[in-house]
Amino acid sequence: MFEDFAFANNERNRLYTLREPPAYTQNLGSNISKGEIPFAIDIGIDVPICGRIDGWANLKHGGVFALEYKTTSQMSDMFWGAFEMHIQTIGYALALQTMTAEPIAGTIVVGLLKSKSKQSTELRPFHVHSHTIEEFKRWLCHIGRMILACEQNDYWPMQVTGCNSLSSYGMPSFTCSFTSTCQSPNWLNDVQRFPKQKEHIPFPLTQLEGVK
Repeated sequence: MFEDFAFANNERNRLYTLREPPAYTQNLGSNISKGEIPFAIDIGIDVPICGRIDGWANLKHGGVFALEYKTTSQMSDMFWGAFEMHIQTIGYALALQTMTAEPIAGTIVVGLLKSKSKQSTELRPFHVHSHTIEEFKRWLCHIGRMILACEQNDYWPMQVTGCNSLSSYGMPSFTCSFTSTCQSPNWLNDVQRFPKQKEHIPFPLTQLEGVK
């Protein structure tokens, strides 16, 4: 529904032109929504980077961009500033560039302001430079190796800075469900009282013929 609203607004202004999803997504059927681009990328370690991109488009003033739709209660500088160096902004450019072999200029963020009095959309393109992508890949490898080391040692330390997205990314959204355990001297035992979540596999990696 949000995508339809954003598309209708874009049709009036013609700020960007949507592109058809890459060919490899056609065999995924109902596992993905219309226009979505799932990806799984080998970054050189045993932990791939995976995700879904809302779409991609040609910007009116030039360049191919990933598309990311976001709802927000405030269309503020804090909201937009959070995407300057954001995992999705950089990661989606990396993913599209890898999966399609096309030069990707960055990510267009389309914000939908939702309030009792009005609904409106605004978009901003965020350019992602090649050196930023290279540094991002090194950071991903660093995080991936940490995950693998934790798994090997069966030790998962607290992530002190990741309790709330406002402190992490400057965007108000939600607080980590396990925050209450972090004050406990034996939080690894306390976390056992949380119900276990079922394994979530939004799309099988083996079906992605375009995996790089």
